[in-house]
Amino acid sequence: MTEPLVSCLMVTKNRARFARRALHCLASQTWGNKELVIIDDGDEDYEPVLAEYRHLFPIQYHKLTPDPAVRLGQLRNLSLERARGDFLIQWDDDEWYHPERIATQMAAAASGL
Repeated sequence: MTEPLVSCLMVTKNRARFARRALHCLASQTWGNKELVIIDDGDEDYEPVLAEYRHLFPIQYHKLTPDPAVRLGQLRNLSLERARGDFLIQWDDDEWYHPERIATQMAAAASGL
């Protein structure tokens, strides 16, 4: 049986330096079937960072025009709308994640916890 697809959702703005670490953590996950959905409403170009990881897992990168009227909740909703996964998790651009994070959460979900 194939693992369910887990969509990791990142809303970011002008933080490519931090996002590189989060991408490294995603690449290190033991859970294989994953995608990254990025909603970016900043000015910084993330493509050089993303290029290092595109061969490891699918990345949906949505670059938006900066609009101060658009709130974080709206940006998170956009990431939800674009996700293809059976399960959705937040993947902050400035966090360190243990390599078993997704697998541990999926095991808990499968056990009904």
